[in-house]
Amino acid sequence: MFVLFKDAPESDQKDAYATALAVHGNARHIPLLATTDTPRELETVWASLPDPCGEVHFLITSVRAARVVTAALPSLLRLPLSAATRRMVVHVWPLGPATAAPLDLLQLPPAKGRAQVQVHVPPASANVRDAASLAAYFIANGPHSTVDSNKNKVPVVFARGDKALDALPKALEAAGIPLITAVVYHTAERANWMSELAGDALDLDTWWVFFSPSGASIVANAFPDGPPPNVRIASIGETTAAQLRSLARTVHAVAARPTADALAEAIASADNNMINEK
Repeated sequence: MFVLFKDAPESDQKDAYATALAVHGNARHIPLLATTDTPRELETVWASLPDPCGEVHFLITSVRAARVVTAALPSLLRLPLSAATRRMVVHVWPLGPATAAPLDLLQLPPAKGRAQVQVHVPPASANVRDAASLAAYFIANGPHSTVDSNKNKVPVVFARGDKALDALPKALEAAGIPLITAVVYHTAERANWMSELAGDALDLDTWWVFFSPSGASIVANAFPDGPPPNVRIASIGETTAAQLRSLARTVHAVAARPTADALAEAIASADNNMINEK
């Protein structure tokens, strides 16, 4: 059995993670976080940009942030701006395909007098797995990769949640790249989630699957002595895995990429290794 510490899909949709894991067992969704979007933060950041502004770069490491930016950007581009700024290029650098999915709505055909949105999804060969590696990819491939005296004048915005770790800001700071931070959503622990983690989720051999560092911290605080002995732990990526390890939790499987298929592959490999060790 799998406990997925994430939001359940809408009633008319299937969850890719539950589908990918179905051959190994049933999955139960237990959301840990209640989330409130704060798009006005983007308005404040937008108002601080130079005008005229030829380009702006957004770094995005979560699907939630991508959704907020996708919803807010069309309105931002309609604000009173100079003609040059209205023709700006908005570059978006998501963590991977899953994070990029909401941004598809922004990629409209170029039109005269209208801003263009370009989404730069890192290729699989770049091995971008977490915020730190996204920062490294941006440093190597973004506007700051060229020798240009004006490169540090290009606005770079990190659209993030209030619980995001500081690996990306630290990497850009070390590279001498100025960064604007926009907290586009806030999260808090969801009430009564523990009451949903009962019965089979505690009694049977179970995988607990974590999708965020903040979720890892919430569950660790609820189980200060560690999870039940029948539980093994999986992580969607290295950032969340690092947080689990910092909380003295053993991580048995880490997805090589933040996708449902990669997670299923990591769990299947861990299961096979356990069988071979018996």
